[in-house]
Amino acid sequence: MKKEIKLICEDGKILEVQRGITVAELLKMINEDDQVIALRVNGAASPTNMEIMNDAYIKYIKISDRIGRKIYIKGLQYVYILAVKELYGDNVVVNIKHSIDKGIYTEINMKRHIDGDVVKAIKNKMKSLIAADLPIKKVSVSRDDAIDYVKSQKDNEKVLNYTYMTSDYV
Repeated sequence: MKKEIKLICEDGKILEVQRGITVAELLKMINEDDQVIALRVNGAASPTNMEIMNDAYIKYIKISDRIGRKIYIKGLQYVYILAVKELYGDNVVVNIKHSIDKGIYTEINMKRHIDGDVVKAIKNKMKSLIAADLPIKKVSVSRDDAIDYVKSQKDNEKVLNYTYMTSDYV
């Protein structure tokens, strides 16, 4: 079995890389200006922990693309929730409601009053989490396990969403 694979990129670049390279490693290799935030491998948007095992066609997903912007926003929402939970505990409920202009309206349900110090602490925690460059890994779990998890997180909206899903896995 060959150790190297050939990747043909949408911009015409042909890369010969080690078989099993992850999407995250490939992103670091090709991303000169931080505009490419995800990749489509043979047409499918691919999680960063996916290993590329065979020759493939690579299409860039840029932050300026509609799907790229969605990926970016979802990533920031995840970092935001993680920052709040790490600062104030797992019992704090964070609800992301809707977008407002170029922002997002959220509610944080906790005993402490939310003031400028809380906002600053969350912002600083988010910056440190982003600087740590931790991977966000896609996991697939059964619908029932997902429902149990979001119930434990007191995320009633997701409980309803998962309850009415037709697929067995989330």
